[in-house]
Amino acid sequence: MRITVSLLTCVGVVLLLLAAGLAWRAHGAAGSSVVATGVVTALNEGPYHAEVEVDGADGRKFNYVENSSHAPLAVGEKLAVRYQPASPVETAQVASGGVYGLATGVAITGALIILAALLSPFLVARFPGLLAFPIRR
Repeated sequence: MRITVSLLTCVGVVLLLLAAGLAWRAHGAAGSSVVATGVVTALNEGPYHAEVEVDGADGRKFNYVENSSHAPLAVGEKLAVRYQPASPVETAQVASGGVYGLATGVAITGALIILAALLSPFLVARFPGLLAFPIRR
């Protein structure tokens, strides 16, 4: 039982560290990025692959291909687009949700795994027939 608790705790800690790294990376990218308005001008191979024209924050326009897995897009739809000013076409993406979404999900998963690891000895002691199987000799 101690090995299982230790292993689950280690997995949870690794997930929390991964979440911290993801949040740090998202914070750095969001800090130097710009959000501008884009309009879907054409659809390529269905509503999840669209050509988007963006009115850049500096007044210049640029086009990029959005491969959206979030929601289907329609021609004429307006989008908030996040990009790095130094390389707008290569870094442009729809600015949907928060920039910390993945980091939050990984952190919650890690915290739940640690909680399960810490509660498991008490639950097994309280409900031995339900959560633990007897060892046959």
